[in-house]
Amino acid sequence: MSAAVNAALGGAQGVSLLVGGAVAAVLSPRAIYAIAGMLGLAAAIAIGVFHAARPVRSGRRLLARPEESLSS
Repeated sequence: MSAAVNAALGGAQGVSLLVGGAVAAVLSPRAIYAIAGMLGLAAAIAIGVFHAARPVRSGRRLLARPEESLSS
């Protein structure tokens, strides 16, 4: 099982390298940075939506209660 997983990961790395080289040959550095920025923004939004959709634990407070002073 381990050899099959290693082979699959090695193949995925090779494909990733080829795709990255093809993208670098076709696009300008500015376009590559723009695409990377959009992918990063999409990942941040997806993580935020995922965490916002999770149920909140009742024993956890995220904000201080109004009667508690923040500057003690």
